[in-house]
Amino acid sequence: MGRNCGQYFGSDRAATGVRAVAEMVAEWKLAKYSNLASNFTFQPIAVENLGAFSLSTLEFLSDLSHKLSSFPGEE
Repeated sequence: MGRNCGQYFGSDRAATGVRAVAEMVAEWKLAKYSNLASNFTFQPIAVENLGAFSLSTLEFLSDLSHKLSSFPGEE
């Protein structure tokens, strides 16, 4: 079960901006799972309650959508 960003970073930091909080959570998750084997790609999907995605999440989803749409027969 997920926790809200205020629980991780304090409500004062969460109030500074939803994109900034999503970025902080993404960085925290990268550090938490940094010990995964190098043959895995770990991409945290950090979305704040108000709909802000971290920049790395946006880039990942954009790359994924382009790769998926390149398969024959896919629209």
